[in-house]
Amino acid sequence: MPDPTPSEQPETPVPDDFDDYPQPVVAAIDAAASEADVTRNEVRVMSYEQREWPSTALGCPQPGFSYAQVVTPGYLVLLVADGIEFTYHTNLSTGVILCSRS
Repeated sequence: MPDPTPSEQPETPVPDDFDDYPQPVVAAIDAAASEADVTRNEVRVMSYEQREWPSTALGCPQPGFSYAQVVTPGYLVLLVADGIEFTYHTNLSTGVILCSRS
């Protein structure tokens, strides 16, 4: 599967207030907080940027599932919570997939 193509927009600076984040990024923050069993305020946003994923799998297809092969805009979100690095891929609403943690 090809790598996702970045959108035309440059990488977005990380805001200081949750209200300033795009909704999909906040959904990823909440997911990381839940995964790490910490509060939302304990999740550090390393970066996020808009992406166009090659399918509704958002760049992280799971075995045994089928996905619509349609370009799906969203975000690549890199977070740290409780010393764990999380990489999330999102769509433009509440679809959030944990792609890796280390």
